[in-house]
Amino acid sequence: MPDSPSSSAYPPLTSQGFNCEESIKKVKTGDLSMDAGYIYYEIFDVNKDEKNLGTVEIRPLLNCLDQESNLLIRTLKEKYFTKGTGNPYRLHQKFEDIEHPSQTKDINELVFDHLPPIKDGFFIEAGAYDSEWHSVSLYFEKVYNWTGLLIEAKETDHNLGLEKNRRAIYVNSCLGLKQHPHFSYLDFNPPIKGTGIAAMPGLSENATHSGVKMQCLPLYSLIQAAGNPTVNLLILDVEGAEYGILKTLPWDKVDIQVMTVETDLVGTLGVSGGSQEEIRKFIISKGYRMYKHRNNWNSITGKENNDLFVREDLVKKWNIKELNTNSL
Repeated sequence: MPDSPSSSAYPPLTSQGFNCEESIKKVKTGDLSMDAGYIYYEIFDVNKDEKNLGTVEIRPLLNCLDQESNLLIRTLKEKYFTKGTGNPYRLHQKFEDIEHPSQTKDINELVFDHLPPIKDGFFIEAGAYDSEWHSVSLYFEKVYNWTGLLIEAKETDHNLGLEKNRRAIYVNSCLGLKQHPHFSYLDFNPPIKGTGIAAMPGLSENATHSGVKMQCLPLYSLIQAAGNPTVNLLILDVEGAEYGILKTLPWDKVDIQVMTVETDLVGTLGVSGGSQEEIRKFIISKGYRMYKHRNNWNSITGKENNDLFVREDLVKKWNIKELNTNSL
């Protein structure tokens, strides 16, 4: 796809004052770097003895590029991908002692445990936290020898994940709500509407007293940068931004087989629009069948927390049945 921005899709200027069309032309001729206007700063929590919350990197020119831009995809591979080797793993616990989340057990029992081993399986876990505690993907990596993307917006948690040296690609970024990189805010203590209780860090469309400006990347661009593999399992746990992220995908160009998506916080945090009912209907409209997770009630929201989706053609091909509610 051409790297020049579409005037109908993008503002002519980034917030740092670059003219997108002129700047990208200069990048392509070698007269300007994609790092032009690069911003790097540290974040401190003034309410907790100046606790360091990590750093933020911003490359304004990325905002000029469509999610399918070859220049964007190349930049993500070069600047944002950090590969772990799994040799050795440095998990906090022995793998055999880890109590995997019920989501992992549901997905394995419903789908993959009944199939011949999938060679070169690939997962994406967004909201990876430290890549061990409550990680849905870790089991599939270790038992089935899969690899994938571990995406985490909060840098301190991302760095904890790097220490685990999983056999995957680490990405320190928020996932975008637009079909090109854009600025947004990461709220470290977002209040859940109607509860007075804070959720985990999540996106906010507006500046907050407990948030920081970040640059978010499109999920589709990251999939492309990873080689556009079949995504055997997508895990989306990003505190209310799930609906907006999924709406950016060109569904006819991705091959996502199974998803577990946190749906109960949609419309209740910093990203406006949508609801649990709307995101469920949206995913089903893209050709997926919904299954209920077990042990899934969130007493804070008063709703089921996560939902499990399998693409309809695979439900038939793999003869997927309902989960046995008596087995967990």
